[in-house]
Amino acid sequence: MKKRFHSYKRTAIQPTAALVYTSGSGLDPHITVESAYAQIARVADARGISTDQIAAAIDKHTQGRFWGIFGEPGVNVLNLNRELDVLQACVSKINKVDVFFN
Repeated sequence: MKKRFHSYKRTAIQPTAALVYTSGSGLDPHITVESAYAQIARVADARGISTDQIAAAIDKHTQGRFWGIFGEPGVNVLNLNRELDVLQACVSKINKVDVFFN
């Protein structure tokens, strides 16, 4: 747990409880909304996508409480990452500059 805490600190992510105390498998399909927003700057920098686009994707993939009363809202990480892959591919195509020999 201390390792995970310090790794988040090294990457300038404010370590929330949900990030530090993950499940043993690390395969949870959801993270808290707070944890998603804590990672926006890192993900934006790594993917070359604006923070506004990532925030919109987080909002889009945030799911409410089960039956409206159980649990807390969470972000579906699988669907979020899939959408970010598409956004990243689109940004790469837009920013790509073709260079030709004259």
